[in-house]
Amino acid sequence: MLDNYESDVKQISEAVFQTMVMQITDNELNPKYVVCYLFDDDIGISLAIKALSMDLHLKEDFEFLAIEKPTFNMIKIEDTLPTVIGVMRKTDKYPAGSVFRFDGMKTVEFTSLKKTLIDMLPGLKDRIT
Repeated sequence: MLDNYESDVKQISEAVFQTMVMQITDNELNPKYVVCYLFDDDIGISLAIKALSMDLHLKEDFEFLAIEKPTFNMIKIEDTLPTVIGVMRKTDKYPAGSVFRFDGMKTVEFTSLKKTLIDMLPGLKDRIT
């Protein structure tokens, strides 16, 4: 069933992560935040992540990626998968590439992650309420 759910999550390899992130977050015309789901299980990409990638409130500002079986160099903490990491888009306050982490998320919940993403983005809450 999860395989049949349409989404805008791009599954990539760890090897191209940095290059893709810089292209997305430092884009001159439309820089976006990156949300990356890291996993190592038979379930695959979380339904919550797939749904968030299709959410009309988030599409304009966020790009969703997924990496299966990331190395320890990427996750930094043992036994934390699945988890979500993110990368800030280039702004006056943050350089492109600043990382934020949601370590220890054994379950990714649509509502709580959407609220967190909306709360961290100045002006988004005003646009959708």
